[in-house]
Amino acid sequence: MPNSHETNTLAVAIPTCCQTPEEVRIGYSLQSLAMQASGHFEVFVWDEGPVPVVSNRWVRLIIDLLTEKGHVVNYLRRRSSLGVAAARMGLLKEASSQHSRVLMIDDDLVAMPGAIDHLLQATRTVETFGFLQGTKIELDPQRTYYNDINQLNELANDSELKRLYFGDAAFLLVETNALQYVDWDVVTKYKEEGLAGEDVTMSLMIADKLPCFGVPSAVGYHLSLPRPRWRWEMPSDILQIELLRGIVSDETLKAALPHLAHYL
Repeated sequence: MPNSHETNTLAVAIPTCCQTPEEVRIGYSLQSLAMQASGHFEVFVWDEGPVPVVSNRWVRLIIDLLTEKGHVVNYLRRRSSLGVAAARMGLLKEASSQHSRVLMIDDDLVAMPGAIDHLLQATRTVETFGFLQGTKIELDPQRTYYNDINQLNELANDSELKRLYFGDAAFLLVETNALQYVDWDVVTKYKEEGLAGEDVTMSLMIADKLPCFGVPSAVGYHLSLPRPRWRWEMPSDILQIELLRGIVSDETLKAALPHLAHYL
């Protein structure tokens, strides 16, 4: 698929890994990008699953639609997976080599119309930032997150920016310069199937060095699978403390993981 070297376009990075045809959800995410009014995007899809997402005819149709609307779609196929952390690393290195900002979106995140505009407008209201996160709302009322440290998980009545320390990579706009603070040797320790938390490690490293914010008015919805692909609860939280101790300040760890403050 086509490639572009326009640095003034926004890069959108989407990792995906599907074990069965039924797990292919990325069409929703791609279609939500096609519904945005903001400029042109260069989309990077990093596919490591046994079932390639382009085997789905709807996904191919939406890619054609994005291309027709002037966006660029790069499909990067990797046949063996080293985990979502390594996929994010590969995606960010690929996208950040050409773009000053990268919007990270999960393959099951649907950005509402205008959501990306709200993120981009927020970049003009702060002098310096490492990342900006949108609001991620769970569509399944039965889905429960334990010890959820995502502070933007419901519709807000106000649009004021919110200071954040943890950034959920499901809907995260990252400044390329901020990636210099990410130690990928640490982040990519997340390789075990079902154990997530790489975005906690990555975003805390950034938030320890640069101010980061949440944008409540930038809304996306999460389409969870009937069988969750990972667990991100107490075992992952404890691992964060051990991985980041001595790398990220205790103040940042306490602000991001207040329920574990007594371990610090």
